[in-house]
Amino acid sequence: MKIACLILAHKDPQQVKKLIHLLSDEQIDFFIHLDKKINIIPFQHKLGKDKITFIKNRVLTNRGEFSLVQATINSLEEITTKDSYEYINFISGQDLPLISGKQFIEFLSKNKGTEFICAKPYDATDIWWKKNEPRFFKYNLQNWKIPGKYTIQKIVNTILPKRTIPDGYTLTGNSQWFCITTACAKYVLKSIQKNSPIVNYFNYVWGADEFFFSTIVYNSSFKENIKENLHFVKWDNEIEGHPETLEAKDFNEIINSGKIFARKFDKAHDEKIILLIEQRIEENKTLY
Repeated sequence: MKIACLILAHKDPQQVKKLIHLLSDEQIDFFIHLDKKINIIPFQHKLGKDKITFIKNRVLTNRGEFSLVQATINSLEEITTKDSYEYINFISGQDLPLISGKQFIEFLSKNKGTEFICAKPYDATDIWWKKNEPRFFKYNLQNWKIPGKYTIQKIVNTILPKRTIPDGYTLTGNSQWFCITTACAKYVLKSIQKNSPIVNYFNYVWGADEFFFSTIVYNSSFKENIKENLHFVKWDNEIEGHPETLEAKDFNEIINSGKIFARKFDKAHDEKIILLIEQRIEENKTLY
C-alpha cells in the first residue's frame, strides 16, 4: 500500500524534518505545501529530495481564510496526478505521529476503504454549532483585501437574508485534517468542478477549511465509510478555543488516546514532549 502524506507547513523546517523522519517508510511519499509567504529555500536545504516533493502551486495562507482550502485543493490536484496512492494523509507541520510509518501502513491496510475525516453533522441544538452559527449563516468577508471590509460585512448581513448551504447539502465538520482514499480525493476534486455553488458558499465561511472537505465527503456515496479522523487535539476551550501546544505533562493522555497523530507541537515551547514521543516510536520499532 502506497501512501501520500501531505504536510501543510509554515514554520520550523527542523521540526518538519523530525515529523518526516518519525513517519518515514518505503511506502510513504511526502508532499509539502509551504505557505507562499515563507522562504522555501531553508526547507529545501533541510528536508532534501528523498521521497519529498514540494507542492508547486503554493498559496499564501491565513487563518480563517478560504486560502487554506485552496492550498489543500492545489495539493490534492498535484498528488492525484502522481504515482498511484491508495491513501492521502493530510497533516500539519506541527503534528507528530504516535506510531511508526510501517505501523501506520498496516493500520490503513486493516481499515482499507475507510475515510478518516471529522464529519459531525450540523445540529441547531448542539452548543458548539449554536455558538458558531455566524460562521455559516452570515457573510464573512475575511478573504477580501480592501479597507473597511468589516463595515461592509456588517451592512451586508443587515440587508441580506440568512445564508443557506446550496443544493440540500448537510453541513458537517470541525477539523481540517483527514486521511482519505485517493478515490475519495478525486471525487472531491471532480465535485468541486461540477458544483461551483459549494465553493462560492464556503468562500464566505470563516474557517472553511474545517468544514469544506468533510461536507463534500459526507454528502456523497463515501459517507458510509466515514470514521472519526486520526488526530488527538487538546483544546483550551471546547466551544471557541484554540488547540493547545502540547507539553510533556500531556504525554500519557496523548499515547492513551488511541489516535495515530497528535497536534500541535512546538520545540521552542516544549521540546521534551517531542523527545518523549520520538523515544516511544523508536522503542516500539525494536519490539515490533
